[in-house]
Amino acid sequence: MASSLNLQHLDSFNAIVAPESADWAPLRYLLRNHRVAQFLQGQGYRYIQLGSWWEPTRTNDRADSSVHFTPLPELFYVLYGTTLFAPFSDRLDGLSWRREHWRGNQNQFSNLIKTIDSQGPKFVLAHFLLPHDPYVFDRTGEFLPVERVDQRPEEENYVNQLIFTNRMLQTTLDMVLARSKSPPIIILQADEGPWPRRYVEQHGAFDWESATTSELNQKMKILNSFYLPGICHAHLYPRISPVNTFRLIFNAYFKTHLTLLPDESFIYRKRRHPYELRNITAQLAPR
Repeated sequence: MASSLNLQHLDSFNAIVAPESADWAPLRYLLRNHRVAQFLQGQGYRYIQLGSWWEPTRTNDRADSSVHFTPLPELFYVLYGTTLFAPFSDRLDGLSWRREHWRGNQNQFSNLIKTIDSQGPKFVLAHFLLPHDPYVFDRTGEFLPVERVDQRPEEENYVNQLIFTNRMLQTTLDMVLARSKSPPIIILQADEGPWPRRYVEQHGAFDWESATTSELNQKMKILNSFYLPGICHAHLYPRISPVNTFRLIFNAYFKTHLTLLPDESFIYRKRRHPYELRNITAQLAPR
């Protein structure tokens, strides 16, 4: 997200941040002070952010309107998860992080629809932490207790939550298109693909340098869809990557002359080494 919202590959920041640094603060800064918002606000757009519970996108002081996913910060639920009450949290509606995730994602879809009625030009950034885990939605949208999650294979939980996510996205986008006074530009873009099984098991300790070609393709292949009213689709091409999303859109609609960057993919070694980046483009199967 830091890369696509700043129109730049993150390896360029190695001139500023040492590759061995474990400090995520520069990346969080890029998410809160990104070039997309700066440019569009300069063009007279209101910036509305519908954040997730993930702290770097939960709120944004730069936004003209920042809608909370949950009133409590992520750290509260992390700390609460260490208490003796945590095993019973699914039953404690007011304190359950999983129920907050279930409720919050539904509120995000509702809040996204509400932005349609906001007057004037606007840039709406909605970050959904779906469809990957935590798995809290059954395919019908019902809350999924953790004991039922544990009874099912990972693939079944993922597919069920994906089915719900797709249905909500289709319903929401249909309403956006039907109710918008002028045709909106819509970008539906994932920030990652499904997590490989070894990553799920090891998470922060997983070394991406050890990832197989199959694991890299699973993680790096994303949905990247555009609705660009009035623009010839010849501007788009199959291998476009997120780093060029807004370069292409700004060129098409605002007559900027931004050079498109190479469509490349990078991995970092481990979570504690986010700036040790390696180009893996050649290892990915053609889109």
